[in-house]
Amino acid sequence: MKRKSMLYKNIILEHKTKNELKKIDTTTSIGIVGVSKNVGVTHTIIMLAQYLSQQFKVAVLELNYTGAFKEICRATSDEECLNKTKFNYKKVDYYWDINLSNFIVNDKDQYDFVLLDLGNYENLKDFDEFIRTDRKLVIAHGVDWKIREIIEFYKRTADVDIRRSWRYCIPFIGEKYLKDVKSVINNPIYHLPFSMNPFKPNNEVKAFFDKYVL
Repeated sequence: MKRKSMLYKNIILEHKTKNELKKIDTTTSIGIVGVSKNVGVTHTIIMLAQYLSQQFKVAVLELNYTGAFKEICRATSDEECLNKTKFNYKKVDYYWDINLSNFIVNDKDQYDFVLLDLGNYENLKDFDEFIRTDRKLVIAHGVDWKIREIIEFYKRTADVDIRRSWRYCIPFIGEKYLKDVKSVINNPIYHLPFSMNPFKPNNEVKAFFDKYVL
């Protein structure tokens, strides 16, 4: 009976969570930035977009210099991507090389969520765009010799993140190093689960986004 009771509670909780999310009647923006290069910002944002696309209309904007979205377009589409600035894949609209102001005026309102891939902090096009988002995620390396990059980023942005509300998500970090980071940084800090294929986030990743991002 206990198992049945617990299963029932989980079903009710999941149902409530989904219903609460469906009440969204405005566009929610989520900005994701990396403390340095190659920390997995694009991988993370694709996982999040795919998770959200199960219930919502989602757009992802590439506001960095990597050109990753055009490469993804070439790899996943039979269409010519050279002269395009948008493509749809698995119910998500991906944009690159766009005028952000025009997008906000003409396209933003058609989406429930707009995710901004801002790349790494050192090469940001416009940090203000990150500041203006409704929710902010910071991605960092989890290896021990890269921990200093998280602390340096935290110190350099502390005067902007006054409420300490930015959420730090760190993949591949051990419990010891996670505790070390938490002892220095006064923000929410989480171990970010990993899914090999970002277009098919696993259940652990989905549960993480549901609990800590939404």
